[in-house]
Amino acid sequence: MFTKYPCNIDSFYPQCTRLHIVNMASFKSARFQNDPDLIKCLNGELVFKQNQQYSASVETIQRALVELHFMQDVPPSDYGYYGPKTYNAVYEFQKANRLSPDGEVGENTMNALDQAFDTAQPQPGPTPTPVSIPLYYPPSQDIGGIPWWMDLIQFTPPAEVLNDMPRRSLTVQYVENASGDLLNVDFYAVLIKTMPTINGQVVTPETCFETIRSGFTTPDLFLDKHFSVFSPYDPEDDPAWNFFPLKSVLQIRIPILNVADNNLIWDDAAVITSEYSISTTHWRVATVKTPLTRNGNHPVSGIREWGMKQQDGGYIFYTRGADRPTGFPESWAEDRVFAGANSLWLSMQQKVAKFVTDHNGQAEIWTPYTKQFPWSDVVSMYGLTMSRT
Repeated sequence: MFTKYPCNIDSFYPQCTRLHIVNMASFKSARFQNDPDLIKCLNGELVFKQNQQYSASVETIQRALVELHFMQDVPPSDYGYYGPKTYNAVYEFQKANRLSPDGEVGENTMNALDQAFDTAQPQPGPTPTPVSIPLYYPPSQDIGGIPWWMDLIQFTPPAEVLNDMPRRSLTVQYVENASGDLLNVDFYAVLIKTMPTINGQVVTPETCFETIRSGFTTPDLFLDKHFSVFSPYDPEDDPAWNFFPLKSVLQIRIPILNVADNNLIWDDAAVITSEYSISTTHWRVATVKTPLTRNGNHPVSGIREWGMKQQDGGYIFYTRGADRPTGFPESWAEDRVFAGANSLWLSMQQKVAKFVTDHNGQAEIWTPYTKQFPWSDVVSMYGLTMSRT
């Protein structure tokens, strides 16, 4: 069974007791008044951050963030556990309230939450746009930033996808089953300041998203053919990819040896579309093992996501991924594996930006983020246990 990422309160700060404090701060909102741990938090004696035990106080914070539209509703089994979604919601709430964002609920953040629910306070303006995934840069460039990708590390394709795979002899390559010592995490984005004009009309973000997504199978349009070529795996995948891609499988031809602009040796791989939504403008793929007569193993094991979200007065088109080299050959050549992927997604940034500007739009390439961490350290630090097959 796949154990959920550990996620709730940490032990409170070192007990430097504040005996000199006579008047403790108290809540103005009735929502938080009867919770001793939240009172400690308001007075700087307790901080809530990602950890692994259930906490009723965390559940109270989560329900407040849901009502404030900083967090989408939480599955009942997840309430009370401080995981990546809670971290991201707190981070966005802090930014919206001009607090120093760290994804943790300390006294300043607790005070801001209290004010948000204090009926004696002036009512706030328009509610913030709901967020489902973080769209800022990773909050930390060390291993402490791993929670930003934890939803990908933990992602399991839905039953609708998994149940369709046996007939095609496909198997998901989960990150925990890979052999590579390193976990790669990355984020590549293009800020689209003005949407492109297609057929005489400025397109909507949804249309732009679909244009880019469906164009992935057109060589050299959004991905440089010298780094990879995407195509439908079987005839049934062609119409599926173009209209509703969930369960569609893409074959990826990865050049191993390139001489004088001719790819002489290819490594074939495949991915299956495991999540897709036009309303939230994102899709995810899982790397898959195919029959040896076709592609065999994908060189990396893990999940990748693409999407388009509102950001900084425009929209960003992005990809982010979390994966590990699959077998011994890939582990031995992991630097080359990671470098090849980096070149591919850098080309995506360039080509998406060029497409937008060639069609009378405005685009800005964001500085990419890519880093590798020892998998054993990630498992140890975040208490991950996995046994998915």
